[in-house]
Amino acid sequence: MATASVAVISLAVVVAVLADDGQYRLSPHGSVDNGVLRTVDYPQGSCAQCHVAHDPDNAFPFGLFTYNSNELCFSASAGGCHADQPAGGTAGYPAQESDRMPVGSSDPGYFEFNAGGVRLPGLENRVRWPGRLIWETPLFSPHYSDADMPVKDWFGNGACDNCHNVHGTVFPHDMLDTTYSGITGSESGFEPENYALCLRCHRIDGPVGMDDTSRTIAYYYDRSVNPGNNSGHGISTGGGYVPSGARLPCYDCHNPHGSAGNGSLGGNAYLLSDQRSGWYNLTDIRNDNTQVRRFCFGCHTSSDGLALGGTVEGLTLAPLPATVTAHAAGAAEHCYDCHGRDYSSPTSNNVHNPSPGGDCVACHSSVKGTRRPIVGEFSLNAHHVIAVGDTGSVTNNDCGVCHMEGTALTGSIDVSYHANGLVELRDPDNGLALPGFAVFTRDLNSVLLESWVLDVQNSFCLKCHDANGALSLDARVPGGTSLTPFSDPNATVIDVNSQFDPLNSNYHPVRAVGNNPYTVPSSENNFVTTMLPPFNQTAAHDLISCFDCHETSGHGSANSGMLLIETYFREPVPGTLFPSAQRAFCTRCHNENYYVLDSRTGTRFENHDRRSHTEPGGSGRNGQSCRGCHAGIYDADEEPTCANGSGIGNIHGSNFSYLACAATPGEFPAAFLFGGHLKGWEQLSATENQCYANCHHPNGKTY
Repeated sequence: MATASVAVISLAVVVAVLADDGQYRLSPHGSVDNGVLRTVDYPQGSCAQCHVAHDPDNAFPFGLFTYNSNELCFSASAGGCHADQPAGGTAGYPAQESDRMPVGSSDPGYFEFNAGGVRLPGLENRVRWPGRLIWETPLFSPHYSDADMPVKDWFGNGACDNCHNVHGTVFPHDMLDTTYSGITGSESGFEPENYALCLRCHRIDGPVGMDDTSRTIAYYYDRSVNPGNNSGHGISTGGGYVPSGARLPCYDCHNPHGSAGNGSLGGNAYLLSDQRSGWYNLTDIRNDNTQVRRFCFGCHTSSDGLALGGTVEGLTLAPLPATVTAHAAGAAEHCYDCHGRDYSSPTSNNVHNPSPGGDCVACHSSVKGTRRPIVGEFSLNAHHVIAVGDTGSVTNNDCGVCHMEGTALTGSIDVSYHANGLVELRDPDNGLALPGFAVFTRDLNSVLLESWVLDVQNSFCLKCHDANGALSLDARVPGGTSLTPFSDPNATVIDVNSQFDPLNSNYHPVRAVGNNPYTVPSSENNFVTTMLPPFNQTAAHDLISCFDCHETSGHGSANSGMLLIETYFREPVPGTLFPSAQRAFCTRCHNENYYVLDSRTGTRFENHDRRSHTEPGGSGRNGQSCRGCHAGIYDADEEPTCANGSGIGNIHGSNFSYLACAATPGEFPAAFLFGGHLKGWEQLSATENQCYANCHHPNGKTY
């Protein structure tokens, strides 16, 4: 018996030595005035309040009065101190803005029951303890119920020891075992040391089994990974307790113990706090529009002032910008649609690392998940929205001209279409949505045109690019017109639809099958296949699409005219790359073997392979290649008084006729034979044509 007593006493001594380490007497537990007081049999703050030193029959580890578990701390039946108050939590719960330590205190902004910056100790002054019932409810308190918590108590539950050290530590608040403090200082360094308590776990190398959405939180606060003031839900300007560039403390939104819900109206999931009006029943803010708006308006003030967020960290937030209609109190949009809900990588945007958002341009200005940085595409060599040579930029209103996901008149997001996994374009004449598609592609190995290709081409591109432009007011920015629907008044609609009119003397077969007999093997072309697949049909030439020549992205392209390859057609004079570029572009469809490389006597192509027709300029050779004769881009007919030169912009189709000063006045040539080197062209018979060109046969050459 004596031996057992000696063992217990020795253990108690060891515990006392280890517990003290110079900190216990300075801790709330060790205070002789406000410390642990489980029983009046021992002095307040004494080790004996928890450790039974003189009971040889005590079987609990470490000489404790009960199991080493959460019960030790808050079970009334076991003599725990942190039992619930009659109302559930403590008298001061939940923490209020008035509970923050003020400016001039040791840690301004930290939630701690105080008077003028002097901490008020005592068991009743725990403003963040919602009570045992909340702590032990799985939905509200994963720190207790999650099986993957790194430290578990005697019964396998998440232990208080994960964050607290009952014997005291060098850290000044709430007996925490790692640094956690107010917002001051969080603006410094890559990762804020202020919040190490939370961020030591909520990182990629945190506890095994942690949910992926919680695993990357530290990296959203790390400005070596996510530079800029938005990381860590940053504060751009100073005020109150907030230095400029500070990162928001976790406790401003979360209570690590759980939540009873503001006004006890229903607890919140994800450890969301309940210290603000509206913060109740927040169980799915990631997806529920109504919940997330109540959550965000707990701090932020709506643009119309009808949802008052109030003061946060001593800082009264200005109303949200009224330029975004979703910022009004009565709007329905989900805040994360603009500001991010993506937790898939350390750099994704979400409430911990919000996108500047609020509008289309801000959200789509950089890579986010699988989204391209679309805004930058409007600055490429060729683009929509901004006229060539202008220095403006795309606006939110511009996005709504073409996309149902936006609204052209207001520049706001249309939640009926936004973020549903599809792109829905707007019919520019009636303002209604076209059938949505996930990925827009054109299969150039198929003769058949995909349904979405025809939808976009016929009900979108050609309905805007026609003589009357965008007829619907829904497809124009405020002040825009049908022919200038974008914010840049110099970005004028080009009427391409009329150029494809099958009644024209020349047209590429977009609106109707072609009128060029030479594309089909016959006696006229020596029965050769002059077109490459899928354009080598053996019947009347089938349709092609806009996207057989142009990029499928309508925002912008590095190539002139948003063409699939660069043709340099906008250069004021033909450069050295122009001839080969034109040849490469045309022979994407037209068979190079017969138009360029092969001489077929007796056919219409016997002269196509002459060096003077196919090689770069200089020494009398053709500096314009294919387009030296076919809708030539440069006026090289050596007839300065006869404007039969440039055919730029007419390669889609035209009703060009030679002028009175030409060799063949009034003639409507076929096969795009106008401009460039040509002075005239006429059809002599069904099988013969006369060509007039300045290079070799100014007086005519029969083909």
